[in-house]
Amino acid sequence: MIAEKRYYDTIDTFPIEMMPNMVLIKLDHYHKEEKTKGGVIMTSSLDDTELDDLDKYDQVDRTGIVVLLSKDIVFNVYDDTGLDWHPAMDIEIGDTVWLDQIDANTSERFIYNNERYKIIRYDAIIVAKRGENVICCNGNVLLSPVELEKSKLIQCVDKEKIINMGIVKYAGSKNLDYKSNYVFTSIKTFIRKPYDIQHDDLNIQIGDKVVFSYPEIWLESELFEHFGERLKYLQRRHILGTIN
Repeated sequence: MIAEKRYYDTIDTFPIEMMPNMVLIKLDHYHKEEKTKGGVIMTSSLDDTELDDLDKYDQVDRTGIVVLLSKDIVFNVYDDTGLDWHPAMDIEIGDTVWLDQIDANTSERFIYNNERYKIIRYDAIIVAKRGENVICCNGNVLLSPVELEKSKLIQCVDKEKIINMGIVKYAGSKNLDYKSNYVFTSIKTFIRKPYDIQHDDLNIQIGDKVVFSYPEIWLESELFEHFGERLKYLQRRHILGTIN
């Protein structure tokens, strides 16, 4: 195994099987050496001040093609390294996927036959495209941004929270459960909380206008519009409600 720089290793034997919850992605484009006047191109919502704190070799594209994935999704509240929620397995080999920025930057990575690959957990995948079909993963929805409006719902929300608004463009399968719904007891076991439960039960339809108290996160930078427009994303559990 020969190290290339300090972020990629070149391997001679390609993986043939993935551990539970893991997905192998081949990067469909690598942006490390593509420069604009503002620096290195990356599909990220990070602004210039945040990029100043990142090494340029971490600033790579967050999209790729699924080439191998685990047969199993394992959700276990006793596993500190496991998934934080219980998603449906919605992707297939050959899908193009978009990854969470932090997971994309910290994932295991290697080079095989001059192609770059990443091994990521399934919960790092935001959305997939299969031909023209858009498949939101991990309970995420994609939103077209709209200007904040006054409404009775917004006036009832805690004024200390930042309220954002969007129109649901794409939505996928709901997450079945969340680790945050459980608490550790004195007898070394987890029990489900009787209150403050996170869930995906809110009925969301394509075209709904929704409000949410969650930081605005763009799926792609202003340099890319693979979905016809620049979209925001978040998990449906963070949506406060729908408005007319």
